[in-house]
Amino acid sequence: MAVDNSNKWFYAFLPLAWAGHIGLGLALGIFGPTQPYLAKNVGTSVDHINFIWTGRSVGFCLTSVVTALVFKKYCTKTWQKMMFLAVAEIITGIFVILTPWADSFPLLIGIVTIFGMSLGLFDTADNSLMVYMFGPKKSRPFTQSVHAFVGVGFVLGSLMVQPFLPESNAGDSSVCPGEGLNEAAHVEYTYKIMAGLPSINWPFIIIGVWHFLTAIGMIVLGFSGMEMPSFYDKDENVEEKSSSKLTNVPNWWLYMILVYIYYVLSCGLEGFFQSMTYTYGLCGPLKMSPGEANILNGLYFGAFVIGRSSGICISRLMSPTKIIISSIAGCFISSVILSIFAPYHKIALYMGVVIMGFAIAFQFASGISWTAKLFNVTGKSSFIFFLGGFSGFLSFPPIAGAIITSDGGQNGFFYLAVATTICQAGLFTGMSFLAKSRR
Repeated sequence: MAVDNSNKWFYAFLPLAWAGHIGLGLALGIFGPTQPYLAKNVGTSVDHINFIWTGRSVGFCLTSVVTALVFKKYCTKTWQKMMFLAVAEIITGIFVILTPWADSFPLLIGIVTIFGMSLGLFDTADNSLMVYMFGPKKSRPFTQSVHAFVGVGFVLGSLMVQPFLPESNAGDSSVCPGEGLNEAAHVEYTYKIMAGLPSINWPFIIIGVWHFLTAIGMIVLGFSGMEMPSFYDKDENVEEKSSSKLTNVPNWWLYMILVYIYYVLSCGLEGFFQSMTYTYGLCGPLKMSPGEANILNGLYFGAFVIGRSSGICISRLMSPTKIIISSIAGCFISSVILSIFAPYHKIALYMGVVIMGFAIAFQFASGISWTAKLFNVTGKSSFIFFLGGFSGFLSFPPIAGAIITSDGGQNGFFYLAVATTICQAGLFTGMSFLAKSRR
């Protein structure tokens, strides 16, 4: 039986999109377990190293806006769309590889900012293509799928980095703050040398190569002669394209502001745990070894990818509104458990981190699907998710770093999570009532 051209395209494109999002997860997640060692490389402190998340997020925010303005307007042909994605992947690969070679903090910030810009190009464009190809409703499981593969990248990164971490806390170079968390939180390490390079460099090289290989696949597909299908170009969907235009929606500017704040809080909470889970385990009151801290980090990302993967099926059975409400409730429960028990009990720390990873995983993709019901998110409005999300990544990790190095930081680290989930609940309640009143 013959396969129609649109299905041929999907079979070729989706694996490449998923590979790109695995690479995105690898590039985002590598900082969690390696940032104490990057801090030592450039001679800065654990709380200051969190500003690499700020640099990366500034770059991401800038290019998410640029992509929303230029991608749909100027990349009208299939090969142009695929080359746009491929160039973004190549730039990411180059600058990920350069990251561990930075020998000063300003240079490290500059490198991370540039590959944050390329990540913004890829992520904004690729997410908009899901709605462009499948439409606002059918795209829900596919949007969930690309974000699930970001989670796969997080998990693979945690597993991949394990052999390259120091085997113990023995050595002659501190990577933890000496004060503020506990009197003994002065963790030390020495690098292993592998194939003539410091061991910590190799995960970055592997991730860079992954991005190069994905880019090659995208270039080949772009010039293969197959055409990318468009949901909105079909005759039966032309009216929906016009009626869902952003500026045709009453109070569209208010929705944009609320969606922006939603993503600031959601991704801020996500960045809070991505950036500091490993460091908290390593430098916190339970004084885990590097291997144990990376297991904690891996549990978070493992639960995260299970949440995002299950979202592919759940999005077919539940509305985005119900998924988001359930997710916020799970994050609140996790935050309470961590605030009360995590500084004293490993099991509570593991359990709270797993619940948080699973619950938070649903929010990004479900937020896109929720918004897509209100207006077309394939054009200029597509930047709002990533501008909001990476505004959260920009601001929350430095706050986490400041808290974890302060007196009483063990508890403050999770109190912010409680406050954030309460704000999320109030905000989304207001968003839901506003959307309901429009119907």
